[in-house]
Formats: sequence, C-alpha cells, structure tokens
Amino acid sequence: MNRKLSSLKSLFNYLQNKAEDNERRPLLQRNVMAKIDLNQVSQDIETRAAIIEHKILSTAEQIEDFRNFVASGFAKVPNLLNKQLSWYEDNRERDLAIVSLILSSGLRVSEFISLTIDAIDWEKRRILIKRKGNKELSLPFSERAKLDLRELFRGSSIKI
Repeated sequence: MNRKLSSLKSLFNYLQNKAEDNERRPLLQRNVMAKIDLNQVSQDIETRAAIIEHKILSTAEQIEDFRNFVASGFAKVPNLLNKQLSWYEDNRERDLAIVSLILSSGLRVSEFISLTIDAIDWEKRRILIKRKGNKELSLPFSERAKLDLRELFRGSSIKI
C-alpha cells in the first residue's frame, strides 16, 4: 500500500511542480496527495533479513535448480499456450545467460541493464560495474555463466 501511495504522491508532485501546460502554468493547482502520510514500518535488521531469506536462492543446489528450470523446465509447465512456448524457445539462451550471470555475480537488475560488453573481462571472469552512489566495482562471475554467455554469443563477432 505504501508503494502505491508513494507512487501517487510522486505523480501528483510532478504534475503540480514540474509539468506545465502551453501557458507555462502547472497542470495541477492543488496537490491533494501531499496531505496523505505514509505508514512507516520500522524493522530491525534481523527481521528484514528473515523476511528476505525465503525469497532468495541461497545454496548452489537452489541456484542450479533454477538455472535448469530456465534451461529446460519451463517448457514442461502444464497448460502453456503455443505463444508462450514459442517465446520461451526464442529467448531461452538469452534468458539462461542472463540468469546465470546475475545469480553468479550478484548483479542488480539495473546494473545488468546498463552492462556493456566492454565492461566484461572474459579471461579473469570479472565485470566492471557502477553501483549505487556511482561507485565502480569489479565483480567475479562463474565459469557456468561464462559458458552460458559463450553459447548465447556463438556465431557472433564477440570473442569469449
């Protein structure tokens, strides 16, 4: 609920303070969302960790099981539409390479999206990224991710 309210507050703030009509007047004269307070839920670090723990893949076995699901298990899901199966087949190699790289390196999705081929050191199996706060960091990735990426780029001009 807080995320939805926060999104609405941001939208109304934008419409009142940034967006303008043709005559350079704000699109909203009154921001009714400014009067709504968000419920602040405070949690200690242990509680937050316990909540997150069941959402992550923490063992090598869980990671490999998920990777195998992306590689071949999804096609066995019952009641898939032909369109879904076709999309899966068309994107399987790409998705497997993405999943392998993210799971083995700890990349955030936003970091992966901004990743370029030049930022990857194939021999040392490291990725140079910019983290939050514009901090540069070199992250290692697994041999399995390198093999999945090699399969993805097979036949291209990219040398792995």
